[in-house]
Amino acid sequence: MSIAPNEDLQHLNSCLDPAISKHDRVILLIGECIRLGIDLGPVILLEIGRLGFDRKHVGKLLHDLAGPDPKRHHWHRDTDRRYRVHDADMTT
Repeated sequence: MSIAPNEDLQHLNSCLDPAISKHDRVILLIGECIRLGIDLGPVILLEIGRLGFDRKHVGKLLHDLAGPDPKRHHWHRDTDRRYRVHDADMTT
């Protein structure tokens, strides 16, 4: 039995300009996952993988773009192993 992709993620992916690279799509989708409360690494990989993206690529971006510096990183991982996007007021 196959589980359908998350509707919000599926909608976002379908609304993105077709010219946006897969790499950039995955970055946007990871951020949206986190904002939706899908914030555990394995679940993020599963959800974006259901949209047809390579889970290894998703995992690499999830890891590589995580860190404490909001000027360099898109998100961070808390001690509870959940990902969070950096607060908007920290990026200015």
